[in-house]
Order: sequence, then C-alpha cells, then structure tokens
Amino acid sequence: MKLFTLTYTKFRQLIWFWLMVFSLVFLVHQITQAQQLSSDDLLQQALYETNVKHNYPRAIQLCKQGLSLSPDYVDIRLLLGRLYVLTHQYNLARIELSKVLDKQPNNANALTYLINLELQAKQYDEARCYADMALYYYPDSVFFVLKKMAALSAQQRFDDAIHTLQEALNKKPDNNQLRTTYVDQLITAARYQTQQHNYLRAHTYLQQALQTDPGNRLALTYMMNLETAYEHLEEALIYANQALQFFPDDPEFLKKKIGLLLAAHKYLDAEEFVQQLTRRYPGNAEWRNLATYVHLEAARAYAHQDPQYQYVAVLSTDPANREALQALINLNSARGAYAEALLFANRALQYYPADTLFLLKKISLLDALGKYAEAYPITERLWKQYPGNMALKNHYLDELMQAGHDFERDQQWDSAAACYERMLNVDPQFLPAYDRLISLALQQKQYNLALAYVHQAEALAPNDERYLFREAGILEAAGQFAQAAAISRQLMYSHPHNLRYRQAYLDQLLEAARDHMRQQQPDLAVEQLQQLLHTDLHQPEALDLLINALYQMKRYQEGLTWCDTAWQLYPENRDFLVKKAGLLEATTQYVAAARLLATLLKRYPYDSRLQSSYSENLFLAARQFAESGLVDSASAYYWTALSQQPRDTLSWMSLINLKTSLQQTDSALIITDSALRYLPNYPELFLKKASFQFALGKPNDALRTLDSLRLMDPHHPGAKDLAQQIRIASYHQAIGLDYNFTSFGDRTSLPWNLASAYYQRYTQWGSYDLRVSFANRNNRNGWQGEAEAYWNHNKHNTSYFDLAYAHDSLFPRLRAAYTFTHYFPKGWQTDLGGRYLNFDSSQLASIYLGLGKYFSDYWLYGQAYLTPQNHQLFGAYRLTLRYYYSEQRDDYLNLIVGTGISPDDRSRYFGLKRWLSLSATNLAVGYQHIFRGQTILGFTVGWTNQEIAQGVRQNQYDVYVHLVQKF
Repeated sequence: MKLFTLTYTKFRQLIWFWLMVFSLVFLVHQITQAQQLSSDDLLQQALYETNVKHNYPRAIQLCKQGLSLSPDYVDIRLLLGRLYVLTHQYNLARIELSKVLDKQPNNANALTYLINLELQAKQYDEARCYADMALYYYPDSVFFVLKKMAALSAQQRFDDAIHTLQEALNKKPDNNQLRTTYVDQLITAARYQTQQHNYLRAHTYLQQALQTDPGNRLALTYMMNLETAYEHLEEALIYANQALQFFPDDPEFLKKKIGLLLAAHKYLDAEEFVQQLTRRYPGNAEWRNLATYVHLEAARAYAHQDPQYQYVAVLSTDPANREALQALINLNSARGAYAEALLFANRALQYYPADTLFLLKKISLLDALGKYAEAYPITERLWKQYPGNMALKNHYLDELMQAGHDFERDQQWDSAAACYERMLNVDPQFLPAYDRLISLALQQKQYNLALAYVHQAEALAPNDERYLFREAGILEAAGQFAQAAAISRQLMYSHPHNLRYRQAYLDQLLEAARDHMRQQQPDLAVEQLQQLLHTDLHQPEALDLLINALYQMKRYQEGLTWCDTAWQLYPENRDFLVKKAGLLEATTQYVAAARLLATLLKRYPYDSRLQSSYSENLFLAARQFAESGLVDSASAYYWTALSQQPRDTLSWMSLINLKTSLQQTDSALIITDSALRYLPNYPELFLKKASFQFALGKPNDALRTLDSLRLMDPHHPGAKDLAQQIRIASYHQAIGLDYNFTSFGDRTSLPWNLASAYYQRYTQWGSYDLRVSFANRNNRNGWQGEAEAYWNHNKHNTSYFDLAYAHDSLFPRLRAAYTFTHYFPKGWQTDLGGRYLNFDSSQLASIYLGLGKYFSDYWLYGQAYLTPQNHQLFGAYRLTLRYYYSEQRDDYLNLIVGTGISPDDRSRYFGLKRWLSLSATNLAVGYQHIFRGQTILGFTVGWTNQEIAQGVRQNQYDVYVHLVQKF
C-alpha cells in the first residue's frame, strides 16, 4: 500500500511538470509570433479593425505598436491620425497628421483630413492654409479648390471664394462641378447681401450667376423676389418671362408671373395670361380657380371706377375734352394706377403742350413712378418759366438728386455726375450736391476729383469739420496716409472729445507705416509708428509693426526694448515673445533666445514653428560656445538641440566635428553610431564612422563600414578616397632603386654611375631601411652598406639616424649622421644635427641646421652644413622649393639651388675633403609622382659648376632616377 501511494504521488508530480513545460512552450511561441509581426502586418490588422470591425481603440493600439517598430512609417501614422478623428481626439489627430506632413508635405490624405478637421472645428483660417498647401502641390485639383472655397464661404468671404472658383474655371472651363459650384456660390453671396439689405451687391451676384447659367432656377427665383421686394415689378416680370423660357410648364413660375401682373395692376394682361393657361390646360382645375381669382381682382379694382368708363366714352367722341382728361388723370392717380394716369397726361399734353396744370400732373406722376430722369427736364422748363417760384426750384433740385441716385444705382456714373453738376448750376452753394459728387468720385476711385470737390465745399463752409474729415478719408483711400493723418491730427486736437477723429488719426498712421514697409522704407515707418504709440501705447498691431521695422533696420536693441514694453502690456500675447526671441537671435544672444523659446514651448508644446526656432537657437548657441572654446557647453547645447530634432544632420555633424577637433576620436565614433540610428541613410555619417575606425587602428571595421556606404552610394568619391588611404596605410614595407648618372662638360672625363637598392619597413615608432650602394667612377668600382632609421618621439619631434660602411675609397670608410626635428604650429619646422665622415687618412665632422615652412601647397626649406677644417669654417648651403600638386604628399615638383658640396650629397661626398675649400654652385629641378598609392617614381636633373683647382672650373650634369614599390 505504501508503494502504491508513492508511485501515485510521483505520477501526479510528473503530470504537473509536463503541463508547466507545455504552457511555457506555448507562451514563448505566442511571444515569438508577436515579435515576428512586422509593421506592415500591424498596419493590415489596424485597417481590418478600423474598416471592418470598427474597433477603433484596438486599431489605435496596433498603430502605436507599429510606430514603435517603424517610427517613420507614414501610412501607419496617417491611419492613427484618422482614428483620432473618428474617436473625436482632435488635438491628437492634429499632432499625428502634422507629423505626416513633416515627412510628406504633399500627402493628399493628410491634407484632406486636416482641412476637414479644421472646417469641423470652425477654424477656417487654418483650413484655408492647409487648402493652400494642398493646392501648392496639386494646383489642378478641383477637390482642394472646393475645400478652399468652403472655408472662405464659411467666413463669408464670398468675393475671395468666387475669385478662387473663377481662377479654377479659367484653367478648366469644361468642368461642370466647378461651374455648378461657382453659380451656387454667387447665389449664396446674393442671399447674404439680401439679408444685409444691400440690393446692388445682391443684384450684381445674381446677374453673374445668370450670365453663367441663364436657366438656373434658384437664381431666377431669387432675382424675381429681389426685384419684387424693391417694387421693381417691370424688371421682375422680365425675369419671370426668362424663367418661363426654360421652364414653360412650371406652376411656380406661372403663378409668379400672374402675381406680378396683378401687383403691377396689369389686370388685362393678367386676365389674358390666365385665359391662355386655361386653354392650354383645359382639364386643370387649379388654373380655372386661378382664372376666377384674377377676374375677381380685376372686378374689385374697377368696381368704383364707373365714372372712368363715362369719361372714356366722352373722349371717344371728344378726344381733347379738358375736363375728361383731367378727371381720368385724377381717377387713375387716386387708385395708384400711375402708369394709366401718365398715359392720359401725355394724351392731354398732345392737345395742351404748354398747359402748366397738365405739366405739373405729369411731373407728379413721373415722380410717383420713380422716373425722375424724365421728370426733371419738365420741372426745369417750368422753373425757367417761373424763376421766382422757390417751390419749383427746390422740387427741381430734389428730382435731380433722385435721378442722380437712380443713375448711381444703375452704375451710370457720367449721367449721375451730370445731374449733380446741374444742381450746382442751379445753386452753386448747394452742399448736398458736393456731397454726392464726392461720393461718386470715390466710387470710381477718382481721388483727385474727389479732393477738388472737397476743397470747393470747404471754401463754401470753412467752419464745417465734416469736409476736413472727408478730405482725410479721401487721402487715406488714395494711399496718402501721412497727409490724411496730418488732417486727422488737427481735428483730434481741435475736437478732443470726438473719439472718431482720434481713431482715424491712429488708423491712418498705422496704414502709413504699413505703406512704408511695403515700399521698403522702414525708417519712415518707425517715425509714423512712434507718433502713433506716443498718442496711444495700447495698439498691439502698431507695436508688432514697429518691432518688425526695427528688426529690418537691424536696430535690434531698440526692438528688444519695444518687445519688453509690448509684453508688459499684453502678457498673454505669445507673438511678442516670439519676436523677442528672433531679436535675441539676431544679436547672437542665442542662449537667451533658446531659454525664452523653451518657456514658450511649455505653454504651446505643439507649435511646430516654435520648436523649429528653439532647435535653431540651440544649434547656434552650441556653435557660439564651440567658437569661444567652451566645448562642454557646446556639447550640452548640441545634445539639447538633438533631443528636439533628432534627425538634424547639421547638429549631428557639428557635434562630431567638435569631438574630432578635440581629438576625442572614441567619443566621435560613439556619437556617429548614435546619429546613424536616426539617419540610417546619410552617407556622410558612414564616411565619418569609417574614418574614425581607421584613425583608431580598426582598418577592417572601417572597410566594412565603407562597404555599407558603397551599397547606398556606389559612386561616393569620399568612400573611394578613404578606401585608398586605408589600402595605402596597410603597406608596411617597400623596396627601392636609385640611380644617379653624372657627366662632365670637358668631354674628357668618364661619366660616373651610382646605384642603390634598399629595403624599407614602416613601424609604429617610425621606419628603417637597409641600403646597398654601388659606384663606378674612373673605371673603379666600389660598394657601401648603409642603415637608416626615423624615430617618431611624438607628433612634434622626430630623430633621424644613419650609419654607412664601405671598403673602397669611392665611398667614405665610415659615415654617420643624426638630425633632430621639431615641428611648430602653423607649418614651421627646425632641424639640428651633425654629420661624420671617416676616410682612410682623415675625418670630417659637420654641423647641420635646417629651417622649413609650409605655405598652402608649397614647402620652402633651407639647409646649412658647417664644417671646420684647418682652423677654418667651410659652409655648404641649399634652398629647396617644393610644390605639392595633389593631396598626396609624394606628388610634387622640386626646385633646388645651392652652393658648396654637402656631406649628404652621395654623388660627391667621397671627395669632400679635397673640394671643401673650393666653390661650387648647383641647380636642380625634379618631379615625383605616386601611382595608386603604391609605386613612387621620381626624376631629377641637376647642374653643378664646380671649382676643381684654383681658377679652374668644370660643369657637371646629373640625372637622378628614384623608384619605390610599397607592399
């Protein structure tokens, strides 16, 4: 029993163990699958959750997961912005969609979402800005034109909306959607102007709509209603007939015409029209009822006019009956039938053309019908007949005024002006005529003419401030703001309690300043603005413009002072703080500007312009610190700038160059790797990284980095050059051959030959070489063995050692040399050393001095060898000018001039003791070039004029060839 219990316990433990193992394996599998999901998979899942399941929170979660994998995946960020719109998280939507535009400014979907979002939020200016941005990239898009139009229309900027549609129609005249929207917008503008009781504007818009679409039902309806509202019944009937041309069977327009005929008291025309309708539609009960109604209306109108029929009967037998004519005129006038009364008045004047009574009645009827242009000539005729009648004179003036108004309404400017000029002919001091002439000139923008009329009115009414103020207004309209402000200033001080003059003065000064700024005259603008602010400091627009003008004039300190004043007055206005930051930047106070912008960003964290300006000032401050040698501060500001704009190539490169200038190659490499995480496709970073790896002694890593760069840019010149440098740096050995051929000008001496072969090796501390030289002179041969070494103490100091041994007198038995070289800043170097030569029977020792300087691509080097002998000091001097014609230090041209023979001249130092006291002049030119960084070929030609005995000289010619192969 005990055995069974133990076995069961183990079995149960075993079962639990395997269950835990399977659970762990399953969990790891699920995690692995989740990790293997790519950003594309997450996008497809998010689209499915959005469009099919409408599970927006889940879709948002998937988008965020995708962005964590691919922060620059524009399609995911666009979908996330759309999801925020769908979930009414509009601020978050703006952020994501703005990031999409940062990456793809021409992304049509992002622009569409932002436009719709701002339209929905009634932020019409923002919506219009995005629409303009879209049209910049898609100038032929009807969709974005309509979006811009919608924003303008919502702001009741109908003229701008109509202008936008007109421009689009000019490009696409056959686009029906644009044409329809254009007509609808004109109708909308007309309806708005009607609500504002602006008949002329509404009438103009509707006329434009009907010119584009003569059969537009809505435009025709509004036009009829508009004319009816202003009792222009004849005009309304014209549009009713036009409507029936396009809609002949439309009940609404048919009824409209009947109603207009009745309103115009044209009962006979109305009856005839309804009879036509009943004949056309015999089975239509509605038209039969309408015909009955019209007949009843006509009957009611004529019910009390039985005398008229009698008088008409009288005229049928006696057409010139004065009493009947007068009675018919009065009867029709009494019932408001002025048109019929006018017919009888004209009939009466046919028989009594000079009758004052009938003339007065006709004048009255024409006035009643609003036909003042027809009435005033008759009134003028009567007034001239009775010049002392003041009532006739005043009535004549009134009719001229009314006729002028009518002409103005019909935009017949010349006819209107003629009426007002007639008024002045009647009464030269009639100021209302001057008022109308001034207004008429202003409507036509004839400012000089308007000023002339104002001056005439001022002469008639010198104490009337109205005309002074009117003159200021005309000058302002003409763009002469300074002159207008001078008049308004005079009125302001003369009438200090009239705030209207004060406001006009301020507005005109502001407009004058704006005009000077447009004409690039900021100094004059500053004068105007200072006058304005002296009168009223609480003018934010003037403060803003003054700061801009001072900035343009580079008077930055004054601008900063005004910024502080403006901010004290308007502490919530961020624009003044932004301007102050700009002025601080202009005065190179980048640190202060960055601090100010950082404060602003706390209040407005999503303002992209503030973020950009903040990053720019951080960068400039960092560069300023770097130029001042404050490298720690410079690094800190570069890092802060990169935290704001991690993809700012200029900040990354500046920080890397700063570390490079400090020879902090390790740090520069780490920073370069950090930059590549944000800028993985920036070739210059790969080139920097490879150069740092090469400098740190990691040539293989550098070559792998260059391979990555070549995949990105196969023809990058810097990659090729650096790879060449790495290849050249890998050469640590070389073999060389030198050959010197010497001939003499006397043609009797045999030529000399000197050849050398050597092996050279480069090490971390310097280099050394072993050389074997062979000489043939005067049919004698000789050999020399030699060892040389260059030892680099540090980057400023080097040493040169040389030791040679020979068994033949063609060479010194023993030669030893040493030189210590120190390199100074700015390309200077100095050399100090010695030379020792041991011959079979004597020995020589020399002091060596050298001084050199690099000038751009040139190197100038002077040498002096001082040798004491027999209590005398003999010298040999040489000056070398070298021109480096490429970036390779082994590519150069040489020019050497000298005197004497030096202990370093291998072709002649074997006879140095004999020639030491004899003079020599030498000149040589040479050329050297390195091929593919590996093979060096040099060629030098020299001439020496040597004194071989007292008073005896000889020319010597040398050809020297130098060949080196590195490996």
